[in-house]
Amino acid sequence: MGISVFPAPAAGKVSYKLSLTSGSSYTVPAGVTSLNVTLIGGGGGGASFHTSANNGSAGGTTTMTGATSASGGAGGISGIQNSNVGGAGGTNSTGDGGEGGLIQIAGTNSGYAGLKRGANGAQVSSIISTTPGSSISYSIGAGGGGAQAGAGGAGRIDVEYWV
Repeated sequence: MGISVFPAPAAGKVSYKLSLTSGSSYTVPAGVTSLNVTLIGGGGGGASFHTSANNGSAGGTTTMTGATSASGGAGGISGIQNSNVGGAGGTNSTGDGGEGGLIQIAGTNSGYAGLKRGANGAQVSSIISTTPGSSISYSIGAGGGGAQAGAGGAGRIDVEYWV
């Protein structure tokens, strides 16, 4: 199955790719009239095995002027009432949900990432018509907070263009 790119790059042009993970504006390079962008929302935070007070929070929405926004992932939901407090979950890559916390069971720590993991941020691709040298505003979605568990990863914007 072939992949179509619109607009198709002209012969002899070079493809450039970069990821925006911070900041709030992007300056369009000289000679560039369109950008292919992929927005990724922040990942939801993980939850521990404890009470509903230990649900993870949702990740933030990633936006860019002219592109479709990508919503953040939902936070993990604590599954059962338990007197044992969850431990910290793992660190996550950009846009991924936080890992669930650990629960103490019969003296051993058991990882429980399945139901307690925060959801990954949405991933949305758009094509933006641009003017060379113009500035495009954007906002990177923050990762959701983990409740005694791993925080979600922050979002990002992947940009591709041809010169």
